[in-house]
Amino acid sequence: MRCIGSDSIIVATRDGITRCILSSDGSNIWQFSLGSDAIRSIDVHHSHHKIAVGTINGMVYTVDPLNGTATTIPLQVSASNSPIVDVAFGNDNTNISLILAACADGEMYSTIPSTSGLTPLRHYDRPGRCVARYDDVIALGWSGSITTSYVSPDPLSASLLSIVEPNASIRTIDMVTGMVPPPIPVNNIIDRTITSIAWHPNGTLLYAASGNNLSLIDVPTRNVVLQTDLDAPANEVSVSPLGTQVVIVQSTRTETRPDL
Repeated sequence: MRCIGSDSIIVATRDGITRCILSSDGSNIWQFSLGSDAIRSIDVHHSHHKIAVGTINGMVYTVDPLNGTATTIPLQVSASNSPIVDVAFGNDNTNISLILAACADGEMYSTIPSTSGLTPLRHYDRPGRCVARYDDVIALGWSGSITTSYVSPDPLSASLLSIVEPNASIRTIDMVTGMVPPPIPVNNIIDRTITSIAWHPNGTLLYAASGNNLSLIDVPTRNVVLQTDLDAPANEVSVSPLGTQVVIVQSTRTETRPDL
């Protein structure tokens, strides 16, 4: 079940029927039944309200929230017809939707149904269990761990993810091509722990905060281009929409700095 706007919800029930319901009076706006292709998982985009669905036989596609009709051809994600137990939008593009999908058999994929794009996502040998997105942060749930991935503000696809790895390094994943370069090391971090990362609006620079400094990384060249010391450990870092200011949250205060 997911909310659509302020007064409607979409619900997929065990009888194989998917309904859009007015929450104020419980009446149906639309409904459909797909039999063996019944919906197993749902997500609604937070801004344009397009619906992503995963089926009990391993397919993913998008649905028009106004009438429930499919807006892309169903893409067979699971070769073994494993049910899609969770889906989440991975970008904000209204024409080309990137959808993350977790299968019951532990496989995890990045998909683009409109172009039949399909990229496996892996984290060591751990099975994938669930996916979620809040604002520009994607969480991928694996058996025994969660990787928090930060979406690049690429205006077309927002396809590049960054994941904090152990030993002060950052891994990027291209969800369209599947390319996973080696982790980018970030030096001069005292406890070897990166506490937070945030993309610059240009989509190529990445800020990394730690217990003793703030680093600016050029992702295409894999270089730390700037580094500034902090007088207290940083819990979180965020960048303004224009990239002109960086906000650092510390245990005792919030500090705003000009772009490095």
